[in-house]
Amino acid sequence: MKLWKQMAPLVGLTIYACSGTDQHHSQSVEVGTLSLALTATDNAGELYRLRDAAFYLEGYLDYSFPTSQGGAGGSADTGYYHAEWLTTESAPDASVITRRVVPGTYYVTFDSSRPWYIEHVTASGSERVRQAVLLSSTTQYAYVYQGQTTSVFYEFGVGGTVLAFRHGDISIGIGVEHPEQSGAGGASATSSPAGGSP
Repeated sequence: MKLWKQMAPLVGLTIYACSGTDQHHSQSVEVGTLSLALTATDNAGELYRLRDAAFYLEGYLDYSFPTSQGGAGGSADTGYYHAEWLTTESAPDASVITRRVVPGTYYVTFDSSRPWYIEHVTASGSERVRQAVLLSSTTQYAYVYQGQTTSVFYEFGVGGTVLAFRHGDISIGIGVEHPEQSGAGGASATSSPAGGSP
């Protein structure tokens, strides 16, 4: 019997607000930090890591954050808007990637077109999982409040297709109608999906 594993949220985006000064900006403002967790365990305690994945982070800030130069590391800060790409391979051995952000409304989009994969991490090394599926929506929403923590999670399944984790049933039936039953006041005789007597 094949065992499907559904993991605890593998990628957790944790955004929390704090007070500080961004090194790319000239004024002291209230900012926050975005933390992207790259590892998680399944319900059996086995450790997994997300690899070769990219996320597009964009946000609309609560207030203008003027700058005299463009953002660093592929980021773009334009008035009330912030955007940048985050990738697991910028620090492949790290368990977390962090970014500093300004409180506001953010959208995080998983790049599903990139050939990402999940590896199973054991004491003897790492092994690439043959079958993995993203179970969450590719785009997640988060609102960062000043001085509070906001978390966004992506959930993955390993060892099966999406049908093994998320499924339902479709029932197909038919309808039968006699000529004398058509028109106003007519009723049709309908069979059950499994069939039945005429």
